[in-house]
Amino acid sequence: MRNEAGIAKMYLQRIQSAKARGISFELSLMSFMNLLKTKRCKYTGILLTEPERNKKGKKATQIGTDRTLERIDNTKGYIKGNVIAVCHAANQLKNMACEGPGAVMNVEDFIRMAKNLEKRAKVYKRK
Repeated sequence: MRNEAGIAKMYLQRIQSAKARGISFELSLMSFMNLLKTKRCKYTGILLTEPERNKKGKKATQIGTDRTLERIDNTKGYIKGNVIAVCHAANQLKNMACEGPGAVMNVEDFIRMAKNLEKRAKVYKRK
């Protein structure tokens, strides 16, 4: 986890990024910090990892377990109740399955699928 100055910098960058994309950002710094403390992906339940930074402090290439912030409903902004911490892989899958060209399911179906996949993964781990 980054120090407080690093978190504040990330917070300001998120606000600027959202503004540049025309997306409202109403999360408090405390809510943002709490999201960064999330240990498990809200879609899959897997343990989240902290995205690595390169020498210039920029995000390096993300791996599947890296924490990302997800807007549950992309028609809404970064508002309380619409943002969760998820793993990069689940976020990418959701974007492809539910939001990109050729989307094949709605978000509720995706979440149901993710929960079923998690249950199946637990069964396979026991064997």
